[in-house]
Amino acid sequence: MKVPFNAPQTLYQKELEAVFRKRFGMEEVFFTTSCSSALDMAAQIIEAGPGDEIILPSFTYVTTAMGFARRGARLVFTDIDPRTGVLDLKAVQGNLTKRTKAVIPVHYAGVSMDLDSLRALQKEGDFYVIEDAAQAIGARYKGRYLGTIGDMGTFSFHYTKNISTGEGGALLMNNSGLKPRARVVFEKGTDRHDFIAGIKSEYSWVDFGGSYEMSEILKGRLLKEMEQLEAVIRKREALYRRYEKHFRSTGLRSLEIPGYAQSNFHIFALVFDARTQRDRMLKVLNQHGIQGTFHYQPLHKSPFGLKAGYDRFYLPETEAFAGGILRLPLYPGLSEDTVDTIAEIILKEWRNI
Repeated sequence: MKVPFNAPQTLYQKELEAVFRKRFGMEEVFFTTSCSSALDMAAQIIEAGPGDEIILPSFTYVTTAMGFARRGARLVFTDIDPRTGVLDLKAVQGNLTKRTKAVIPVHYAGVSMDLDSLRALQKEGDFYVIEDAAQAIGARYKGRYLGTIGDMGTFSFHYTKNISTGEGGALLMNNSGLKPRARVVFEKGTDRHDFIAGIKSEYSWVDFGGSYEMSEILKGRLLKEMEQLEAVIRKREALYRRYEKHFRSTGLRSLEIPGYAQSNFHIFALVFDARTQRDRMLKVLNQHGIQGTFHYQPLHKSPFGLKAGYDRFYLPETEAFAGGILRLPLYPGLSEDTVDTIAEIILKEWRNI
């Protein structure tokens, strides 16, 4: 007879791990309270700190940078490809130094940069690739799932994402050499993993760590959400293609999906040449009760970025892109008629610009 000391708290963990292993084939997965937590874990795992440089886009959410900056690493904001909004390979190459600890490609809108070329640069240098795939679950690069190509990958299950637990995230480990340290970081800086596995007779504090684990309730929710992932992507694609059809041959530019990419259609966005055009279109949509939006303020131009001196980075494509992007409503419950109406409003105004 086996009687545990506490009631089991792993109702969904093993089943969810199995689902992720079958789909993504990663070395190990840690389910976290958010993608922000997963990125913070990644910063701890690689021991980012003073003297290290982290290459990342400025056009991203703040927590792509936060965990690394908090530990004293130098952020090297790098320009993007204006066609896609993701890191520009040549710009990355130009910023690599002997101090580069990691490159963080952010898969904006479910599309990645050229990851094979980035990995080739990694072989020449000595740095980690940490995929920020917050927007990219289910998206692929040359048939391989985003989040599984770098040393680590992170997902978000925030309520704005394709599948959601309200809040939540995951850290996918694809580098076996990092797994032991990842387990310690995840277990609040202890060797509890080895204790649970029967490798050690007790556990204790061995390093820094944190409280990152997703609750079992949310793991159960994520199991159900994973069942719907492909259906959600199909629905989003249908709406995306409908927008695309309306705007084709009109002079309006949408985000490009490169030939190597299989998107999850997380975002449909138009990119205008001037902020004034974007703002005018945004105002018209709001007047019709339609919530369009732009996206990130580039981090190097944010209040904290200015205080930290990051505005010294010259990122013309990033600044133009951030000033011109207009995101349109896109979610499975959106009707085709509503997409048609939104497109008609935009095209009517566009003829007057």
